[in-house]
Order: sequence, then structure tokens, then C-alpha cells
Amino acid sequence: MSKWFYKNKKIDRELSNKLGIHPAIIKILADRGVETEEDIREFLAADLSKVSDGSELTDMEKGVSIIQDAIAAGKHIRIIGDYDVDGVTSTYILYKGLIGLHAKCDKFIPHRIKDGYGLHENAIRRAREDGVEVILTCDNGIAAADAVIDPKRPEDHVFKEICGAVVAWKFTGRLYKRFGMEDEFRNSDFLEMASLGTVCDVMDLQKDNRAIVKAGMKKMQITNNVGMQALMEVLGLKDKILKSYDYGFKIGPCINAEGRLDTANEAFNLLMETDHKKALDKAEEMRKLNVERQDLTKSGMGDALRIVDTKMKNDKVLVVYIPGIHESIAGIIAGKVRERYNKPAIVLTNGDGDFLKGSGRSIEAYSMFEKLSEVRDLMLGFGGHPLAAGLSLKKENLEEFRKQLNVRCGLTEADFVAKVMIDVVMPVDYLTEGFIRQLDILEPFGKGNEKPVFAQQNVSASQAQIIGKNKNVLKIAFNSAVCRNGVCFHDIEEKERILNQDGKLNDFKMLYYPDLNEWQGTVSIQTNVLDVC
Repeated sequence: MSKWFYKNKKIDRELSNKLGIHPAIIKILADRGVETEEDIREFLAADLSKVSDGSELTDMEKGVSIIQDAIAAGKHIRIIGDYDVDGVTSTYILYKGLIGLHAKCDKFIPHRIKDGYGLHENAIRRAREDGVEVILTCDNGIAAADAVIDPKRPEDHVFKEICGAVVAWKFTGRLYKRFGMEDEFRNSDFLEMASLGTVCDVMDLQKDNRAIVKAGMKKMQITNNVGMQALMEVLGLKDKILKSYDYGFKIGPCINAEGRLDTANEAFNLLMETDHKKALDKAEEMRKLNVERQDLTKSGMGDALRIVDTKMKNDKVLVVYIPGIHESIAGIIAGKVRERYNKPAIVLTNGDGDFLKGSGRSIEAYSMFEKLSEVRDLMLGFGGHPLAAGLSLKKENLEEFRKQLNVRCGLTEADFVAKVMIDVVMPVDYLTEGFIRQLDILEPFGKGNEKPVFAQQNVSASQAQIIGKNKNVLKIAFNSAVCRNGVCFHDIEEKERILNQDGKLNDFKMLYYPDLNEWQGTVSIQTNVLDVC
């Protein structure tokens, strides 16, 4: 269930004429706080040359000097990264960057289950045993270091929402400048890796991030990285114009699948591969592993829904124990459960020992970290932030844990109603091919610059049916000469039930995003249907 809201914001229509941009796009930008001519031009330009090089960050120059001196002295440097996309791309940028400067260098990416997250004593002890003299971390927590380069430091008055890969990119850029190798840095594949890390780490696509992702995606299409070329080829993205969706839902999940079900070192090795045939083989293995991860998630999700629907209909905080799932996908399933019911969700499974381990995903009205803190005595450990958390507890504490979270939640039924902000009210009859193509100037879409939501009341359609080999698409045939069809991919059984009641299809309200369907040289207008009522 969701409640729809429309921002009835007035716009300067003269800007539409002056900039040659459709008034609806001016409205979309205004809703995002981009209202003046200067702001609009800056937003649309997303100029990479205006992105900070990181020199203003505390400890940046100190850190660069430490690594510069270590390279000159021939010291053994070890990069310690992380197992997600941001961690793999961060590690790659630093490792490839240091190798390019002839550093004595290696890397360590922890195993999600065996090693866990962050810089641990075992990793430091192992480094010492291996003769490592300098440790360079990226995309993991810091306890103590000679130099800490982090835009979130309170003394740094900069755009703070950048990921580890972007920090690594800026650091490497400063390092290459010290060596007089700016051209080599610009001609490297570091920018595309930073852009991939940004999207997959769900950073706000504003300011520096918007410019990095826009330029990085364009560069990724012609990347000289053999591994990425192979991965895009097996995913059907070769020679196609990339969008943030391709990063977040195609390329990124393949890299993440390695870190979840196997080892992220395989993903790193793909990025380092220089033989095209070997890269294709590795990329295909990654694609298959991601399919396996998807199947495991689908199966686990089915189990979760059955448990919630039969045992937890009245629960306000959903604590779901699924014994057989792989612990690395607990967070994915928790996120999907949260989306389905718009309630805080925690998914637990058996850990490697006599305890349960899992992840939680929350809604805006419920600070998961704060509420978990209230029942800390029932857990072995936990960590996270308001919208996500990881935790472990003894199995005998499970029911009391579930009970206490629900007793203490403070949530009301109103908190479970998802709020959807409508950007543009536009009947599909008003859509044109030119307008839909112009929407691309708002790309890249993502967190902080979401795809605009369009709405229409009194939609007339002749048919709504579930189609496809796997019965995974709801197709709606509109009574429109402009836009014949709409397609929907989420909760299609529920939407089909809403539309087809009492043996007929009545007029309905619809949320959608306009799209173009290009097939065998013919272009037609269609909609991606988000919701109906």
C-alpha cells in the first residue's frame, strides 16, 4: 500500500524556452532543488574538470607522501580492501596505480564469512609475517593510522558523500601528479572503476559523484580494461550506451556475487586479466554465479514470504529465521521483505557455530540501530545505522528478541504506508518520442537523483495480462493512439488482480516512467508501470 503525493511547485517557464528544455523537465529539476539557470546548466553539464582532486582533504598530502617515500625506498606495501563492488574497485585502483609506479605491492581482500569486514588483528599479523612494511586500506573501517583520508572527517568542509573508490581515485591522481604522470592517470581505466563503485555503493548522484559517474560511464563503453570488456560482452552490454541501471543491476551484482558466494579475489582477478579469451571464461563464470545467487535469493524470498504471511501478519517488526539460506544473501532478502511489506525486516540464518546470524533493513520511521541498541543484551553482537544492520544472537533468544523488538517499536499503521512523490502528472497521450529522449539529459539516475515518477488518472485500457516464458511481465494494452502498451515487472500478480476485477477492466490510476521500445527499426512509445490503483 502506498500514498501518492504531488509537488505542485511553480516553475519559471521562460527557462524552458531559454534553455530549450521541456517544461516538465524544468519541473523535475526544480523538485530536486535545481531551480536557477546557473544551477540547471551546472547540473546538466556535470563537468568532470570541476571535480575536486582531493588535495583539500585532511591527510591527503601526508598520505601521498608516505606512499611516495615507500615506493622510493622499495618498501613492501599491502593494500587491504573489501569484498563488495566498492571494495574491489577501490583495491583495483590502488593496486594498479601503485604497480604503474613500479611499487613493491600486493593486496588482500578478506573473505566475507571467514574473515569478516574491516581491518582486523589477524590481517595485520599476517602482513607482518609476510614482511609488509606499509599497509594502505580502502573501503574499510579505521581504528588507527598514520594518515586518515576520509571526507566525512568533521574538519573537512567538502562534499562528503563519496565512496571508497572515489577516494582511491583522487588519492591515486594526487600520487601520479607527484611523479609527473598526470597523462598516464587520465589515460588509465581508474575513472570508470570509480564511477562503478559510486553507483554500486548507492552514493548520492550529485555534485562530484554526478560528474564522475556521467563521465565514467561514457568512458566505460570504450574501456581498455579487458576484464570489463568481457563482462559487458557476456551481459549483452557490448556496444550499448550504458546507464546507471546497467551498473547497479547487471555489472555490479556479478562482482558482488563473487564476494557473497565465493571470493571477491575472483572479481579482482577479472579486472586484472589481459587475455580476452581467459577474461570471457572468467566473466561467464561470474554471470553464472550471479544467476545462482538470484536463484538462492528467490528461493529464500519465497520461504520468507510464507513465514511472514502465516506467522507474522500482526508483527510490526518482521524477524524471519530461515535455517537453510546462505548468510551472505540474508541482507538482500531482508531488503526485499522490507519493500514488500514496508516494515522493518530482519532475516536470520544459521551461523558457523551455535548461533544465528543475519541482516536487517529498515524504513524511515524506524531507526534499526537505535532499536537494536535497546535489546543489546539479547544479542552476541550487532552494528549498522538507522536503515541497515548486521547482527548475531543465540538461537534460544530468537523469540524473545522478536517479541521485544515488536513491543518497543513505537510504530503505527501510518508508518507502513509508503509515500510516493509524483514529479509530473501527464497522460500518456501527451508523450512524444522527442520528450522521452530529452529525459536522458537527467541521467545518470540513482540515489539523490531518482528516476522521475509520472502519473495519470482515469487510464483506459482494454487488457491486462501476465505474459512471458516465465510469466514475469504484466502487459497492459492502453486505449491510446500514442502509447499502446505498458509493462510492469514488480508485484505483477497483485497488480493484475487490482486491474481485473468482476470480469472487467475499469479505468484506473497509474504511476509510470515513459520509455521507448525499439524493435527491428521501429520505435514505439511505451510505459514502465510502477504502480496502479
